[in-house]
Amino acid sequence: APRAVEAYSRLARRQDRDARAWVDLGRAQEAAGQPTSARVSYERALALEPGYAAAHLRLASLDAEEGRREDALARYARAESLYQTASDSEGETETLIQRGAFLDGIGDFKPARAALERAKTLAAATENEYQRIRIDIRLSSVTASEGNLRESEKLARAAAATALGRELTPLAADAYIELGATLLNDPARLKEAETTLQTAVALAERRGADRIAMRARLNLSSVHLSRGQPDDALALAEQALPFLQARRLRRQELSALGLIAEAYDRQGNYASARDAARKVLTSAEQIGDASSIVQALLTLA
Repeated sequence: APRAVEAYSRLARRQDRDARAWVDLGRAQEAAGQPTSARVSYERALALEPGYAAAHLRLASLDAEEGRREDALARYARAESLYQTASDSEGETETLIQRGAFLDGIGDFKPARAALERAKTLAAATENEYQRIRIDIRLSSVTASEGNLRESEKLARAAAATALGRELTPLAADAYIELGATLLNDPARLKEAETTLQTAVALAERRGADRIAMRARLNLSSVHLSRGQPDDALALAEQALPFLQARRLRRQELSALGLIAEAYDRQGNYASARDAARKVLTSAEQIGDASSIVQALLTLA
């Protein structure tokens, strides 16, 4: 990733009036864990070409990762409008997928489903298999949140099988994460959830998909808590935390801190649990993450 950043930096300097070169640099910087530099590159692209939809979408993604709800939604809306004007169905679909995933992550399930169902219609028309698999993975998450665990499991298993068949290994890992999260809701299937998430970690690591691997580890931490293994849960969450903080993945950082607080609580280390829960509460209030606020208050209580 650092070598890619260096290469794209040289290209952007040579083509410093080309907005696309700056977006390419920003993507490389994101992949290398440099979100602040990536934001500068995307803003440079928009200064050159204010109507460049891809730059708006990438900035929306950064805003979403950092918990900037209103900024992210405004950017998604702008990107969608620009893609529609350009009759770029794949770009519009990508925007809807990302917006749906963001809304699902913050608990706005009804608009999340609406965005993803619209994306599914567009992806069917364009026959973009990669996008169709990603949509089904995100719909699996929304469906589980709505309480339909059987349908959620069906969607995740089908997406994983299709992704593996197309040798889209990171997508398969992502599908197994959602499958594991669904299985986690059934106390009788915790061992199956653990095995599924371990598979997700292995698949992600095979392709160097660090962010996907970290998500799987956070879910594994939840499994360990549910199985009464707070030491194992704490080790996984603490392993993930520096990675998430360095990349300013605020919502996942809150999840890791919440798991750490709960693990300390289960251990009887109440002072450390209180400190972690207070960090969650402060950060969650800053970004308006209601579910994390509730969880932090419950832990403190």
